[in-house]
Amino acid sequence: MKKRTTSHLIDVALDIEKYSAYDKGTIGYAPRIMTSMALPMRESQSNEYVKRNGHFKLVIISPSEIGLPYGGVPRWLIIYLTTQAILTKSNEIYCGKTFGELARILGKTSSGGANGPITTLKKHFPRLFASTIHWIKETEGEWSIDTMNISRSASMLWDPVNNNDWEGFVTLSDTFYEDIQLHAKPIDLRVIDALSHYPMAIDIYCFLTSRYFNLYSPTLISWLDLVNQSGCSYAKLSNFRKKYIEAASVVKVLYPNAKFQFKDKGLMLYPSACHVPSR
Repeated sequence: MKKRTTSHLIDVALDIEKYSAYDKGTIGYAPRIMTSMALPMRESQSNEYVKRNGHFKLVIISPSEIGLPYGGVPRWLIIYLTTQAILTKSNEIYCGKTFGELARILGKTSSGGANGPITTLKKHFPRLFASTIHWIKETEGEWSIDTMNISRSASMLWDPVNNNDWEGFVTLSDTFYEDIQLHAKPIDLRVIDALSHYPMAIDIYCFLTSRYFNLYSPTLISWLDLVNQSGCSYAKLSNFRKKYIEAASVVKVLYPNAKFQFKDKGLMLYPSACHVPSR
C-alpha cells in the first residue's frame, strides 16, 4: 500500500533526482511491445487483442482455454526478462526456486491470497508465455509481419507437497531475443516499482522515455491515436482522456524532464532528455 501514496512517489522522485539509474544500478529495459503500444489492462473474454500505432499494428493471440495476459504482472515479467536478457546477453532466464522468490525479484511481496502476487503470478505465467505476438506494418506500398513468441520454452515445476515451491525456467525465443536487442529502450526500474499498481502510468512512462530518443520537433498525438495504442477501452473518449491525464501527471512527478502538454486535440510532445540516456 505504501507504493500507492503520494509521499512515496515524492520520495522516489527525490531519489531519482539525486542519483541516476547508473548510480543506483536500477537500469532496466522495456521491449518494443511496451514502448510503442500497451499490453491489455483488463481481462477479456476474447483470445485476440489488437492495438495500432501509426503504420504498425500489434496483435496478441492466446489459446482460448488459457486466456490473454493483462494488468501489471505481465508488464513486470516482460521488463524483468528483457532486462536480464540484455544484461546477461543470454536468452536463458532462470526465474527462481519459488513463486515468492520471483515475486521479490519483481519487487513485490511474497504473499498469497486470492489477489496476492504469488496467486497472480501463477495465473499470468502461462498466459504470457502461451501467447503469440504479431507485429504488422501496413502502408500504401508495404505490408510486412513479424511473428514471435516471447519464449521458445517455459516451464513451471511444482513441489507436490508445497505448491508454492517450484522451479521456473524461461528460454526466450530467438525472434523475441533479437527484437529486444535491437529495439529495447533503457528505463529506470525505480519508476516501474513505484508505479507497480498503476499499469496505465507504466505504459505512459515506457512510451515517453522511448519516444524522446528520436523526437526532434514538437509532435501532436491525437486522442484517438492514444486510445488505439493504449491497453484499455472506454465507452467515452472523455473518460479515457481524464484517466490518461491523471496517469501522465503521476509519471511527470517521477520524470519531470518530460516535456508535454495536453491540448484539445491530443498530447503535444516536445523534445526532451531521455530518462535514462544511452551509453
